Amino acid sequence: MARRLDAHRGAGEYEPGVTYDSPLLTSLIRVITHWSHPDTMAHIARESGVDVETTDIPCLFALARVSRLRPGDLAHELRLTASSMSKQLARLAAAGLVVRLPDPEDARASLVSLTPAGVSVAERLSAGGDRMIAEILAEWSEPDIAVLTEYFGRFARRATAPLDAAVPAATPKK
Repeated sequence: MARRLDAHRGAGEYEPGVTYDSPLLTSLIRVITHWSHPDTMAHIARESGVDVETTDIPCLFALARVSRLRPGDLAHELRLTASSMSKQLARLAAAGLVVRLPDPEDARASLVSLTPAGVSVAERLSAGGDRMIAEILAEWSEPDIAVLTEYFGRFARRATAPLDAAVPAATPKK
């Protein structure tokens, strides 16, 4: 049975004609749209006591995950243009959250890494996201949370594998 993406809307509200056959796709679109919205990012930042541009949050998370990357690889991972990435990194560097380092494998290139202040901000944002998830799952049983975590982890690995294969390997954390 097809589900409308906006099936939760009341009568008389705008209803686009797009339907999805998969309830899973419908749910994923709702969650991704909500969690990636600037208002949600701003809420997490505020609740975490962090003052950053909402557009910088994915960059901070990406660098926290891999420790250091070339700016071009980071732009590719975040699906940004080189120009947008450059502006974002300049803003984060001015805020003292990232630093450019020489690439030991290529003297012409640089790597971008979080500063200790950047690590602190990323950790606070991550803790804020964890609190948000804990609130959402507060009424779930531990076994249900474990099953969701296992299945969603498997889904995420499979769904992102083609993208991960297209992105050059990140410099491992040291």
